[in-house]
Amino acid sequence: MFLNPDAFLQPGCIAELVREVETRASPCIVGGRVLNADRTEQRGARRGDITPMSALLSLSGLARRLPGLGRYEVHWEDETLPEGAAPAPTISGACFCMRRSDFDAVGGFDEGYFLHVEDVDLCWRVREAGGEVLFHPKAEVVHLGHTSLASPLKVEFHKGVGLARYFRKRAAGVGQQALAWLLSPVIVATALVRPLMWRMKARP
Repeated sequence: MFLNPDAFLQPGCIAELVREVETRASPCIVGGRVLNADRTEQRGARRGDITPMSALLSLSGLARRLPGLGRYEVHWEDETLPEGAAPAPTISGACFCMRRSDFDAVGGFDEGYFLHVEDVDLCWRVREAGGEVLFHPKAEVVHLGHTSLASPLKVEFHKGVGLARYFRKRAAGVGQQALAWLLSPVIVATALVRPLMWRMKARP
């Protein structure tokens, strides 16, 4: 069981996660429903497959704003809540459960990531191994988030660096590798623009 230090388990959360893991073949990872303090679902609790295209369009907000690009939106918090555990390519690292043997079999966390994206990487490796990644709507946890003293600019920078590294890691073949390296600075720059936009919106 993995839980962020600023996350608070709700009644029955662990029991729901463990019960689901025990019924699934290996490897399997089951993520909980991560909530904000007001109990709305937190962005990132369940996500689609994070590719260079979906990351750029989601980070920039274009996937939500421009018609026809909705399929590239990786965040699913506005989607209808499933009745039970359902497949989701990526779940949040703030609260998830998996067998220790599965965790070890896929290599655990990649410590090459400084901040963020290690959960995305872990989900991808579980899927690459033929396993399941599941989102469980009844396993709830309240995650405060934004409790770090680090500036949002620094946090988003490391998120961008992590995403760029992830795309280089999963790129197959010379062409994809070259594209991943070319897009790396674009992805980092796009991540850095987000906190700057937040500041502009916050000004009266």
